[in-house]
Amino acid sequence: FLFLDRQAPPAEAAQEAAWRAVSDALGKERPLTVRTLDVGGDKPLPYLPVPKEENPFLGERGIRLSLDRPDLLRAQLRSILRAAAGRRIEVMFPMVATLEEWREARSMLNDEAAGLGVPAIPCGIMVEVPSAALLAPRFAGECDFFSIGTNDLTQYCLAMDRGHPRLAPKVDGLHPAVLRLVALVVEGPEDFGDGALRMQWWDRDFHPRDVLHVEAREHRANVAPPLDLVPPSWATHRPSEKGLIHP
Repeated sequence: FLFLDRQAPPAEAAQEAAWRAVSDALGKERPLTVRTLDVGGDKPLPYLPVPKEENPFLGERGIRLSLDRPDLLRAQLRSILRAAAGRRIEVMFPMVATLEEWREARSMLNDEAAGLGVPAIPCGIMVEVPSAALLAPRFAGECDFFSIGTNDLTQYCLAMDRGHPRLAPKVDGLHPAVLRLVALVVEGPEDFGDGALRMQWWDRDFHPRDVLHVEAREHRANVAPPLDLVPPSWATHRPSEKGLIHP
């Protein structure tokens, strides 16, 4: 929210103060995950002009736009790194679709940490496009955590704009195809052999425990339940108490 409703990007000092305040409010027991700037053609900013695109959801948005404006991204990363001194703060990059995007963003984070003479902090990605879900085993070997963003993941998987007046009711976060992508993300660390990678659930429209409701719904439809798509342990999963903030 720091970047919205203003005519110029927030100063580094203002960003740092905001991260410190939120982290201190959360306390030492809960980490703060800061998602880097997530705007684009569908969410324009006055000081960040983006040419009109035929389909902004498939254009320059999220990490693509940030990598195209490294001055803004680097400033935000420096503010997060400074605020992280003595606090549990980590970075999350949005709309990552390729390993190259992830590595470029992570390299910037590492460069800024080295420049400030501070230790690196945990960093991960939002899994909200099918390519990232399909590459989960590869990402698992390099990320500290995943956060599944089912709103965008669903609309990209089903090729339906969730804001479309006629299609929005059909954008189902519990569609078997979406569940299969989510399963790939959850199983990715296991395939890689690294059980330490942490999962987060970002959007409100889907949670692992919802699998029970999917099973009941499929039984009512007199078809086999899709439990083979997801690990059975999800049924008893509970949301984490992580602190999450949208800049």
